[in-house]
Amino acid sequence: MQWDSDGVFGPDTDVPKSLRRAARGRMRDTRAGTWQARRDSARQVVVGWRGSTLPWVALAGCAAALIWLFWPQSLTPDVLLHAESTRSFVQALWQVLAVALALSAAIVTFSFATFTSSRLSELGSSLPDFARSSGLLVGTTIGLVALIVCGASLLALPAGSGTTDSAIGPADSAGAVAATALGLLALALVPYVLRLALRAGDRGWVQLQLLHRIQRALDRAVAGYVERLHARGVLAEIINRHGLETAALSGPTGYHAFTHPGSGVVLDIRLRLLVRLAFDGDSSNAVRLNPMLAALALGFEVGPSTPSLWVRDGTEISKRDAKRVFRTRSGPDQPSTADDLDRLNRQGLLAVRDDDEVWYREVAGIYRAVLLHLINAWARFGAAPGRAPGQDEVGLQRLSEDLEAHVREIMDLHREEMARLAIDVPLSVGLSALEQGENGAGLSLGMLSLLGRMTIDATRRGTDSTATTARSYAASAVFMLLRAGAEDL
Repeated sequence: MQWDSDGVFGPDTDVPKSLRRAARGRMRDTRAGTWQARRDSARQVVVGWRGSTLPWVALAGCAAALIWLFWPQSLTPDVLLHAESTRSFVQALWQVLAVALALSAAIVTFSFATFTSSRLSELGSSLPDFARSSGLLVGTTIGLVALIVCGASLLALPAGSGTTDSAIGPADSAGAVAATALGLLALALVPYVLRLALRAGDRGWVQLQLLHRIQRALDRAVAGYVERLHARGVLAEIINRHGLETAALSGPTGYHAFTHPGSGVVLDIRLRLLVRLAFDGDSSNAVRLNPMLAALALGFEVGPSTPSLWVRDGTEISKRDAKRVFRTRSGPDQPSTADDLDRLNRQGLLAVRDDDEVWYREVAGIYRAVLLHLINAWARFGAAPGRAPGQDEVGLQRLSEDLEAHVREIMDLHREEMARLAIDVPLSVGLSALEQGENGAGLSLGMLSLLGRMTIDATRRGTDSTATTARSYAASAVFMLLRAGAEDL
């Protein structure tokens, strides 16, 4: 959502200061990213590619084409300058690649068999997720491309005269070099595939992947929340400044509805065009907004039967201009974090029911890391100090509810030794959040509230030994957090 050169953040604007900070922070991140940020961004692109073989096939094909086009003849080894020696070398490489490809296929099959026979599916993973996130198919795909390039190079080589001194042309020699380069790359990837196969049944690796997915999803959720909050403030300021009006959902008298031709959610609103259409040729409003769209701004779902604008009868406004006001997308551009949080919650409950203290300690570590990651996510996207993430509750409410459910399950099943592990999560997170100053104040208050609810739940259980232990731990944690907060004041 953009406006003209004098901006929407003038001295007469009603947009809160937190939104101004968010906008300035986003613009700084966009214009002048540090080397660390750029490296992380590039790494995220590679991680995204790892889940699909198509980019790697295209990359390997482009590399082979560039070698074929620009490889200097002077750097070509002597063995690839003559027809018979080149043919012998590429044939041998072709056979080695075939064996390596068969070995890679066996390794992948072994990995999938190990995965399906383990309990990793109960840990919140699946075979397609494992294949996409592990990158096992990348080595096999590169090997297959190299095998095809070797075959094409053999077909392109001239028959030769049977002597070793029959030279070949630059194009044929460059093709053999390209096939050799891809073949060596494919062979180098075999140990990589083997290493990935050996960790197929590693629970710690699956847990680490789950943690990274949740953190990335929370980053997207916080960024979307800040963007929508900023958009609502900007749209409300423009409506107030220019006197734009909304209409009743049933439609105002003398107006006809304009429905967006596609279905999806609003991704952007062109404010300049909206104001121009509203006052085009008349001093009064020629266009009125859907009140729900005015209240929600970005993220509003539109469809062929959902009016986004009401246009006054007799007003000459083209449908093309009215359509251009709102840019939509067909669906959510990023997956939700709810599925991974469900997997993490299920792990915690299973660990409690199986009385597996080591497993639950791993789950508690993930919850601790995710909660502390909220501070960095909000600070990165311009949260107001002292407010987020405690009051905005993007992810915090769901994580707190899961930890409460774990404590209740622990008390129901009398897992007294796990009570301390579960209660230590909000305590350690709250103490660490206090060390972050204003940025962590909201999270520390949220953890204090969570500990208070845990104390109340344990008190309601009566004199049961597990409940008594949980109540004692939770009450002590509340006191420790309050004392630490008082010392920081």
